[in-house]
Amino acid sequence: GVMNSILDSSLHQVVWLAGPGAWQAVSQCSRASRASLSGSPCLSVELPDRAVDVPSVVRTLSGLHSLVHLDVDMKGCWGTKSTKQRPDRSLLDGDVTAAADWGVALSRCATLQRLRLNLACTGLSDTGVLVLFSKVHCLPSLQAVDLDLSSNSISPVGVASVCTMLRSCHRARKVAIKLQSNKIRGVGACELAAVLPLFSGLEQLSINLDSTEIGDDGALALGRAFTGLPRLRTLDLDMWFNDIGDAGVRGLVAKLPSSLEHFRLAVPKNKRLGDSFLKFLGSGLQQCPSLRCLDVKFCSTFAGNDGLRALASSIGTLCDLRTLCVDCTSTRVGNAGIVALGNAMVSLRQLTSVSVFARGNLIADSGISQFVSSVAQLNADSLQLDFQDNIFTQDVADDVMKRMRESVDCPSVCVVLGSALKGLKLETSDAGSAEECK
Repeated sequence: GVMNSILDSSLHQVVWLAGPGAWQAVSQCSRASRASLSGSPCLSVELPDRAVDVPSVVRTLSGLHSLVHLDVDMKGCWGTKSTKQRPDRSLLDGDVTAAADWGVALSRCATLQRLRLNLACTGLSDTGVLVLFSKVHCLPSLQAVDLDLSSNSISPVGVASVCTMLRSCHRARKVAIKLQSNKIRGVGACELAAVLPLFSGLEQLSINLDSTEIGDDGALALGRAFTGLPRLRTLDLDMWFNDIGDAGVRGLVAKLPSSLEHFRLAVPKNKRLGDSFLKFLGSGLQQCPSLRCLDVKFCSTFAGNDGLRALASSIGTLCDLRTLCVDCTSTRVGNAGIVALGNAMVSLRQLTSVSVFARGNLIADSGISQFVSSVAQLNADSLQLDFQDNIFTQDVADDVMKRMRESVDCPSVCVVLGSALKGLKLETSDAGSAEECK
């Protein structure tokens, strides 16, 4: 009765924080009430980490012929309590028919424009991926797709099945693919790279391949695919811990689209990366004159002063840059590299947000002093600096913090200096009040 009342209210958006019983209740509602649900353009579904009546879910989705936005969150969802305790088979792997029904239900959503499907941490294997996505034939109206298949048991074979689904929505302008913590290797990355050029109108692309063993071959393949995306404005790449070397990054960024306005690259813990990859990255950025936002993370690599100086030289030519984030935590950066970065920032008159994380490096007294002098010349609205655990003295840290308080006119500031045992932290709120802690 409650469900009938809810669905009879002509909702324009339906959100289910749904347990198994909720879907059974929906399937038992009156025909008129289900007809009202079928006209709702937006449906958000969150399935809990316990047994779910999949047939009820699928029957409901199959009736939503006017659906425009579908958000399904099955993260950590197992078919039975026994599979939760021993996650060797997922909900979809354990019921091939249910997986096929899910795929058919998605295929029938001909008016769907936005799809978010979160199947992370479900123990999904190649079998479940194959059965699910092989049924998705065509989604002609889809403009945005977000697939989260992270932390599963997917190999290159499963990636090929994912690509089958992606081919059915090649008109999408916004695509996010999360495959981290799967063993897709270079072969799987090549499969993914082969399908990307089909998205000729793609404007935003986010790919997370952390801990997937793609290596240089996978990075090179993805780099070649980016050349076929002439309208791409936003590119977000996560590639932590993948045994990628300098040659892989060179191929990845060699031909970045000139249309890029927002670029984020995260390659921490790739131990074969040194100074050369930052030089290659700098060369690639010079092909993006319209870049407004740059976020580069290369923590725990062997990059040092030569590489950061080369990158800083290229950053200094990006006249339209508004937001800059550089994270070189636990690398080999010293005075020369950090000073070069500071000088480059001064030349960027449009810069409004700066974040530099350089904890655990080789920056000494002269380096931090000159860098802060450059920061004082910025006209930024937001400033975050973390230089803890470097080799400058405590006296210099005290002096630098004093200068920051006196000279930096910025609504939002967070600065961390010193060592883990004796640090200095300066924070200001939007109201402009400052606090120094020792």
